[in-house]
Amino acid sequence: MPAWFFSSLQGYRIEWLPRDLVAGLMLAAIAIPGQLATARLAGMPPETGLYAFAAGSLAFAAFGANRFMSVAADSTIAPIFAGALSSIAAIGTAHYADLATLLAVLVGIVLLVVGLLRAGWLATLLSIPVTTGFLAGISIHIIVGELPALLGVSETQGHMLVRLVQILGRIGETNPYTLALGVGVLTVTIATAQISHRVPGALIGLVGAGLAVALFHLDARGVSVVGALSVSLPRIAVPILPDIGELTQLVPLALGRRWQARFHPMKTSPTMSAVTSPGSAPAACWPG
Repeated sequence: MPAWFFSSLQGYRIEWLPRDLVAGLMLAAIAIPGQLATARLAGMPPETGLYAFAAGSLAFAAFGANRFMSVAADSTIAPIFAGALSSIAAIGTAHYADLATLLAVLVGIVLLVVGLLRAGWLATLLSIPVTTGFLAGISIHIIVGELPALLGVSETQGHMLVRLVQILGRIGETNPYTLALGVGVLTVTIATAQISHRVPGALIGLVGAGLAVALFHLDARGVSVVGALSVSLPRIAVPILPDIGELTQLVPLALGRRWQARFHPMKTSPTMSAVTSPGSAPAACWPG
């Protein structure tokens, strides 16, 4: 076996395993719903987020060198993908899925080339105010996009400001049960973070919301649930090449995604730091 294969496990101690298993379970409990939501932001089926999470984690463990990294689909980049791809193909169609697959392959190729050329320093030429403004704009885009789900109203389409006006006009249609769940999870997450970074607030809120839906049958009261997922092993296939016009639109987007990845901030997961082994680094870092 090559020395670089699963090099992240070199020096691993078996006594770390129990705490790492707990950390892994906590990460999965938080990450899986997040990946389902990220797939929705990207205009893809929910199970796509699970595929991305599993494939990214396994690939980084095999070829990466950092055992404390969690790799998954990124919620700040997903709306950019969806916005660009929706101008080429309708969201939800097979052509849209083909373009999304090809775009992911193009991003991977760009990252490999940049890595081989050691050209990552080019991203430092982008100013911090520009990237900060970019991330702030994306956060506003995500907030507006998720307001219908928080309020329990129907989805809106069009420009972000138009969608915001439409949402505000439907405030009277708010489902109180949906709003209570959303505000409750947010309150628990923020409150526990103020108490101690070792308290897994997001996990507590997630479990509490799930129990509330199950015990009080809130799905019958208008609370939208994901429901059963049709998850099967994905079929490996070569992406269908689009025409030249579509390809010329995808290449700049792939190049832009590479620089966005370079500047996307990393934040250590407080949930994981609560269960890491003594003297070791936190068990996971979560990109967005």
